[in-house]
Amino acid sequence: MRPDGSNVRQLTANWWSDFDPAWSPDGTRIAFVSFSYLDGSKISTMRSDGTDVRQLTADDASYRNPAWSPDGTRIVFSSDRDGDYEIYTMRPDGTDVRQLTVNDENDGGGVSGGAAWSPDGTRIAFSSYRDGDWEIYTMRTDGTDVLQLTVNEEWDEGAAWSPDGTRIAFFSNRDGGASEIYTMRADGTDVRRLTENSWNDLHPAWSS
Repeated sequence: MRPDGSNVRQLTANWWSDFDPAWSPDGTRIAFVSFSYLDGSKISTMRSDGTDVRQLTADDASYRNPAWSPDGTRIVFSSDRDGDYEIYTMRPDGTDVRQLTVNDENDGGGVSGGAAWSPDGTRIAFSSYRDGDWEIYTMRTDGTDVLQLTVNEEWDEGAAWSPDGTRIAFFSNRDGGASEIYTMRADGTDVRRLTENSWNDLHPAWSS
């Protein structure tokens, strides 16, 4: 749809669920997840008008939250293909799958919003349950140099980089009650709360 909510266009029309859409950097294609009880969840891409659908994953694992690298050469996603959700990347045609995280808890998956590339393409922010609740981490694009940015007993999820790469927006229920929107520096410092109401505020996205 347009930014004012008008001119809504339907791109998919299936009996199963299509969700987690993500634009390619050049705006020509959209990656998304399709789910059915028969086949599970798979990642596909399509043209921005809904044509030329190409399924990228075909095994029995579940897949979530695809996101394109800034240069359009790779797609990051989460999958339980090794038994629990981990972070992976692949080429836009589904080849050259690389596993970035390896632990016994979930990385990505759920409502966390998945992984997000930094604007310069050098780091990936993601949510992980590895310390007993959802926290936000960053790592290099090869999975090394993992840094934990948030530390509290509540859930921090949905990391979204600012266009200049200096701040990360996210949602959290750290102040009790409903989830609110926060921002922090890319190193986890200077946390600022942006919303305050009785409803859940989720999945922030920066304007360009």
